[in-house]
Amino acid sequence: MRLYHDLMHVHQIIPTPAEAAAMSGQGGWGSGGINWFSSGKAAMIVIGRWYLCQVRNWPEIAPHLAAVRLPRVPGHPSRGMAESRGAGINAKSPHWRESLEFLRYLAGRTYGELIVQDGDSLPPNPELARTGRDLVNEVVPDAAFHQPFVEALQNARPLDLSPFIDAGQVDRWLRERIENVENKVEDPEVALRSLADEINKRIRLNLQRRPDLRRKYEQVTGRPYTPDWWRTHPEP
Repeated sequence: MRLYHDLMHVHQIIPTPAEAAAMSGQGGWGSGGINWFSSGKAAMIVIGRWYLCQVRNWPEIAPHLAAVRLPRVPGHPSRGMAESRGAGINAKSPHWRESLEFLRYLAGRTYGELIVQDGDSLPPNPELARTGRDLVNEVVPDAAFHQPFVEALQNARPLDLSPFIDAGQVDRWLRERIENVENKVEDPEVALRSLADEINKRIRLNLQRRPDLRRKYEQVTGRPYTPDWWRTHPEP
């Protein structure tokens, strides 16, 4: 977070929220990061392989594209958020057989190859995305460009979520702190320490209110729950 702050406010490599809003209001700048990057006004962007669907609108940038994994914390591998699309069948649907055929199509080679050629992220069938060479298409024929997306999933792991606090609430609190850092309302260290304090207080409150979470605490830690557990043991 300190690096993010310095890139914005010290080195002036990335725009502040006020600068980004000003650029969006200027003719020719477009309305967001994708347009800035695609028109050559920005050097880098955090985005997925699905950006290739946009490249056809900006053909002049295609020969200059490259992809790398996200920066990492020393001692840890690169980690990023990977999202997926899921499809299911209503158990009460009178057309479940037709739906099943459609799901078979989505998992098959024909649809997977369409995704590869369009560049809309990665195909549902992993056999079609074993290496960057499998993902080569007309937009970017260089296998090295596609390889980081394959490696990102190969090194993936489930997201660690605490059973003692709602992840959505934590995400909202985190976004508030990021906005405070962006707008110089708080220093990064102050913002993240206050975030940690708020999370820990909510965990303690949730455990006090909910017997089911207290049982979960005992199951996870192997210790009996006591009202002052947090004074002598780390937060769960």
